[in-house]
Amino acid sequence: MSNVTTGNPLLSKKSLHLSLSPPIFPDNDETYEKSLLTHPHFINRTPVDLHITRLIGRKLLSTKTLHRIRDSGTFRKIVDMLVTLSIPALAILHPNAVQDFFVLSKPSCMSELKYGRHPMQVIHLFEPQPRNHMTKGVLFFVHGGAWGSGMPWMYRLVAKSFIDKGLAVAIVGYRTYPCANISGQVHDLELAASYLAVNRADLFHHGVEKRFNENDVNNSDRVRTYLMVNE
Repeated sequence: MSNVTTGNPLLSKKSLHLSLSPPIFPDNDETYEKSLLTHPHFINRTPVDLHITRLIGRKLLSTKTLHRIRDSGTFRKIVDMLVTLSIPALAILHPNAVQDFFVLSKPSCMSELKYGRHPMQVIHLFEPQPRNHMTKGVLFFVHGGAWGSGMPWMYRLVAKSFIDKGLAVAIVGYRTYPCANISGQVHDLELAASYLAVNRADLFHHGVEKRFNENDVNNSDRVRTYLMVNE
């Protein structure tokens, strides 16, 4: 991977250091509150889920304990488990979505491609049916998850509207923290893109569109920016 600091006006040494460092908690509640007030998404009030998070993170557990939970991978296991446990609620509220999920999971629609040795280095590739028709292009989707959680299957429903329009969709899995920092995650994305270009060149007749989970500014936006700068 190229050295992004060489002659690159977009990155300073400080910003690069911050991007390669694991997230740290604010020094105190006052600093935390000010950070919320200046955040563009939290203009007038603090969301309930952040109140709960602050109660757990600032009152019940020490910063050292929180860092240990994060660095051991326990945080990732908890978050991914909570997402899995939410599936029954999805089935009740959106039964059609569950049906779409199982249709997308069929081998005739989805292929699982391993582009590396790590279990997280996998691509879920969805193609329009029938497969013998030429696709209109491929969408390269990078999921969010605050650097430390998320799996491709959690975003499977994203593919439906695109394959219905003739696009193939590659939902890319990558090593999340603590298995890799942002440099490792960007490296995984480069490997995944290279794998597709070599092994599924037929998908690129009309080009590639990169699509990222814009709801997660803490992860996919920064991985996206880092990848684009490297390119």
